[in-house]
Amino acid sequence: MQHRTATRGGIHGHLTRRLIHFAFFLGLPLFYFIFFPALARYVGCSPQDILYVLMVLIIVLELLRIKMHWQLFAMREYEKKQVSAAAWGLLAIFFAVILSPSPGYAYALCWTAGIVDPVVGELKSRTSTALTYGIALFVAMFVWLLCWWCFGISMWSVMLCAPLALLFEYPSWHCIDDNFTMVMGPLLVLHIGIYFT
Repeated sequence: MQHRTATRGGIHGHLTRRLIHFAFFLGLPLFYFIFFPALARYVGCSPQDILYVLMVLIIVLELLRIKMHWQLFAMREYEKKQVSAAAWGLLAIFFAVILSPSPGYAYALCWTAGIVDPVVGELKSRTSTALTYGIALFVAMFVWLLCWWCFGISMWSVMLCAPLALLFEYPSWHCIDDNFTMVMGPLLVLHIGIYFT
């Protein structure tokens, strides 16, 4: 498939890309809420301060990579000249854990993007668009319902934000990767909804 052949490293690069995606979106929010408070106390700052430093570091390194036209292993050809999907994803995760009303919402936002985006990517070339997004909606609803059950997030957010994640995944954005929009779109709507409830 085209997205595999355009990935540096071929099928191995493609699989590595998927694994990195899962690890970032599923693992980093947990790591932040479980370990960052203790790390921040040790360093003498807030957990958010650590994220701000990491965000600046990622932006600087990404700008350098783009300037040098580096296509690292598991990156796609187009990422030589624009912000990579990995960088967009990291920024989305950082914003989610900082701006979410509670950890449960951050988990729902990040885990949805972490699972649904690869599912859609793998199914698009194998089956119909309707079936692809039907399966993706089921997965997104499952993730949000799991977070409702485990973390007590609101049911209205489940019913609204799970479908919204797919809405923000569907368009082919030119400069902004759907790793970012799948998190930030529902997060914005979530804050608007909380404001009016």
